[in-house]
Amino acid sequence: MPIRAEFLASIGFPLLDRSIQAFKKLHEDKVIEVSGLVFNDFVRKSKKREHRLAREDVQAKAAEHGWHVFQHHIPGSDSYLRAAREGTAIFNTKAARDFVKNEFRSFAIEFFARIGIEV
Repeated sequence: MPIRAEFLASIGFPLLDRSIQAFKKLHEDKVIEVSGLVFNDFVRKSKKREHRLAREDVQAKAAEHGWHVFQHHIPGSDSYLRAAREGTAIFNTKAARDFVKNEFRSFAIEFFARIGIEV
């Protein structure tokens, strides 16, 4: 689940949790789980105190719900906007820089490992 690295983003966690529980009750034959939260759309390498504290707040709230927080993040990049507009993957967008592709690749590898898929 993508989430912004800010305290206000975690306010919706109880509502999300209730929605998941309600879905499970209505659809007992279905499986739904939060495989984890990934921080996205933030300033790369920010050293600002508020950014660090906000991330810590979100991680603490996620832990209260038993939700994993991925170690690899997806910082903001105009390359994602361009890829969406072009209807293509970030890896196929000519404007995407290698470090942006590598950040996304690192997250993808971690995500697949978390859900039990070898890449």
